[in-house]
Amino acid sequence: MSDIRPSRTLDTLLRSGVFVNDYPGLVLDGKDISYFSLRFPEGEVAAEVSTGEKRGGNGDRKIDKYLSVVERYNVERSVEGTERELKVFYLDDQGYCLAGRVEDEKEELAIKFGNREVRADRVFQVNLIRQFSAEGLGGLYRIRFSEVKNVYDGMQKFLASYMNGWLGLFRQYETVKERTEIFRRFKPFKFPIFGSRETLKRAVFRMQIGIRSPNGDEGFKWISTDYGKIELQDALAV
Repeated sequence: MSDIRPSRTLDTLLRSGVFVNDYPGLVLDGKDISYFSLRFPEGEVAAEVSTGEKRGGNGDRKIDKYLSVVERYNVERSVEGTERELKVFYLDDQGYCLAGRVEDEKEELAIKFGNREVRADRVFQVNLIRQFSAEGLGGLYRIRFSEVKNVYDGMQKFLASYMNGWLGLFRQYETVKERTEIFRRFKPFKFPIFGSRETLKRAVFRMQIGIRSPNGDEGFKWISTDYGKIELQDALAV
């Protein structure tokens, strides 16, 4: 039996060390959003910041700390709960953060973190990388996709890709022929049980989002999901 359907939710993503805000909010209200990228110093989580209630039962302590820093930024500027509030769209336990606010005349963003000020860069595009690997008759084989999107669309694709996992590879193709061909590129094992069952072993799905800027591209944390075996029937059933 295939192991391709493990549960993937915002909570499991958080347990992997990544917080994503999937609420479109102001974007759907037709507001123009200014997006910023910053990185909190990973080894210098501000000790004086209260963690408050942890996100999810297994929320990451670092992520709670980083979110509290942004919450304090909004409170100190009296913008909490308004459309001027700085919202976190992506945050991981390595300190990488994508945040946004309704577009205004201010093109700069700086957040106090401990005894220092963390400055953010304006960002317009993100890179999204998806990698599918599995073991077949020819050994380990990988297929990699890389694309550039605007920040909002990139975040939506990032979340959808995580939820789909390995099934996302096959859902890109509409016909049985196309899905069979992409599956067989991995040179699956064939087991003579009830005919010939084609199977891949040790399948892994990896993904990463990052920023594209004039100063160069920078990737955030890699997310990895391990699977057991994957059968041809999985590719055809989605």
